[in-house]
Amino acid sequence: MRKLVQEATNLSSLVAVIGASNDSDKFGYKIYRDLKNKGFTVLPINPNHNEIQGDKAYPSVIKAPFQIDIVNIVVPPDVALEVIKEIKTASLDPMPTIWLQPGSESEEIIEYARKNGLPLVYGRCIMTESGKHTHV
Repeated sequence: MRKLVQEATNLSSLVAVIGASNDSDKFGYKIYRDLKNKGFTVLPINPNHNEIQGDKAYPSVIKAPFQIDIVNIVVPPDVALEVIKEIKTASLDPMPTIWLQPGSESEEIIEYARKNGLPLVYGRCIMTESGKHTHV
């Protein structure tokens, strides 16, 4: 997992934030803003909004017109599992690294990812791992 974390926290990575939000109380807001402020190219993914923090939002990773390097998931585990199954079914090439934020993970998700050979990071916060985070 260490190698995945190092690769994923490279500023050249395109990060899709599943659960990006306009609500400043939510972690989807804080993570999206933090990564943008650090210089990452970040795509907001939220099927309930057309725009997040002034950026065009996409309803799913599959509908984003870009090759995504990291899928950072900031939603409850039941939603996270559906997102991961959608990514697996779409057979994205190359397969993005799936990063489960604390609170988005479950044993079922971890087992599913392992059984399907999906690159997975869990138990770590992307804001912490991507360097000193900015004030959000």
